[in-house]
Amino acid sequence: IAVAVAGETDLDMILRETLSRLATVLDFTGGLIALVEGDDLVVRAAHNPLVSDSHGNRRPRGVGLGWLVVERGEPILSNDVASDPRRGHFPSSRKLPGSYLAIPLVWHGKPFGLLQLVAEAAGAFRHTDLLLLQTVGTIISGPIELATRYRFEIELRDALDQIRSRLEAILEHAPMGVLFFDREDRLAFANSPLSDALHLLPKGELRLGRSWTELASQLEHRRWGGEPDRFLQLINTTRLTRNEVLVDDLQLRAPDQTLRRIAAPVFESGEFSGHLIILLDVTAEREALRQAEQALALRDRFISIASHELKTPLTAIKGTAQLLLKLHAAGRLDLDRAARSLDTIDTQAARIDRLVDDLLDVSRMQTSRIALRPELIDLAALVS
Repeated sequence: IAVAVAGETDLDMILRETLSRLATVLDFTGGLIALVEGDDLVVRAAHNPLVSDSHGNRRPRGVGLGWLVVERGEPILSNDVASDPRRGHFPSSRKLPGSYLAIPLVWHGKPFGLLQLVAEAAGAFRHTDLLLLQTVGTIISGPIELATRYRFEIELRDALDQIRSRLEAILEHAPMGVLFFDREDRLAFANSPLSDALHLLPKGELRLGRSWTELASQLEHRRWGGEPDRFLQLINTTRLTRNEVLVDDLQLRAPDQTLRRIAAPVFESGEFSGHLIILLDVTAEREALRQAEQALALRDRFISIASHELKTPLTAIKGTAQLLLKLHAAGRLDLDRAARSLDTIDTQAARIDRLVDDLLDVSRMQTSRIALRPELIDLAALVS
């Protein structure tokens, strides 16, 4: 057994070989090796198993004589299970064996499983069998623990690979450019949108291991439309950042494009490990902002013009009304003069009414509630 399990990392092979070789020197009806997994004792290998002892069977904590062996860390040898006071630990639905022999598997003083043998006949096991089983347990405990850790590391590595693949897939399809530079300022990760969507650099130039000064120089020659050293200054600012997030906009050319840079330091176990840089295309956003600013400027201009247009007829109305009052007070107001003045007031009031309607229409257009009033017109007269 020692030769078979030495240096072996296949846990299942270690357990199978142990039971198979024990069967050549000991007379038992069934044997198993179970390991503790959380609050369960799980059968990981079985030789001539009973139904309840088959591979993968789980026993909750405290159920079965095996848990008694593990929790106490002591072996049990019983050659007359039927009269043994511990027989109550066996399931009531299961036929009791005649003999029972089990030892705990211990690593660094902590039980982590058990090796168990049963026989149909009473008196099947001797004290020397217990000593042999304890020796075997000592031999296989180390390899089992190491193989378990190895399997865990393999499973963990596979899980991490899946997470990494999923994360890379997400980043590859994200609508943003993502760069990661290590602590030596060399490119450790770059996703496809940097080339496909943002058109920053051809894929061939996004080689891992390149310094960001090289990449900045390439970008500067191709698309940087500002001062020659501006982009390098931004890179240097990022390099000096250790405890804050930088956010700024970069204006590029050919094609004209505005990118928003978000740069943040990355720490692993409290140690600085590099910089994460995210580049978002905010060209449409900036264009929408520009159009909104233009709309606000047009609105302000319209209000200014409308205010002037309203003031003109109001001035005429006020002046005409004051003249009428003065003439009336002097006793010099005749009917013809009054009629002309009232006509002026009516004309200017109608002008104000039209201007107010126009203002209300503008307000309704902004809230999409304008009501259209179709009318027949003479098109020839309109264009002439």
